[in-house]
Amino acid sequence: MAIDFLRGPRWYAALAVAGAIVFGLWWMYSGGPSYVLQIDYAFTGDLMEGAEVVVDDSVVGTLEGPGRNRVVGFRLSAGEHVVDLRGPGCTFRPDTVTVGPSRIQVLVLDFDDRLSGCSVFFR
Repeated sequence: MAIDFLRGPRWYAALAVAGAIVFGLWWMYSGGPSYVLQIDYAFTGDLMEGAEVVVDDSVVGTLEGPGRNRVVGFRLSAGEHVVDLRGPGCTFRPDTVTVGPSRIQVLVLDFDDRLSGCSVFFR
């Protein structure tokens, strides 16, 4: 009779331990928390299509959204980063962003063609 009484709690304990192990493995192999830098370049139209995104002097990707989607995201580590673009024919002013607890930093790309050529900046 005592064995029947303990069977239920043993299963619950075994499931709890298995769940904790699965969660621990998931946390370990997922690399911990990750942060995302999103760049919205809808205001620039096709002007910046294909431009390289440079974070801390290394290329992390290009501005090519799927279809007509003009928002693209890049995973970064927490901290302060310098974001720059290398694109066709426009000058770009690098910007410093801090990625942290909010997990997503959104930058909106815009351009000004009133002065000399075109100047691209984050607003």
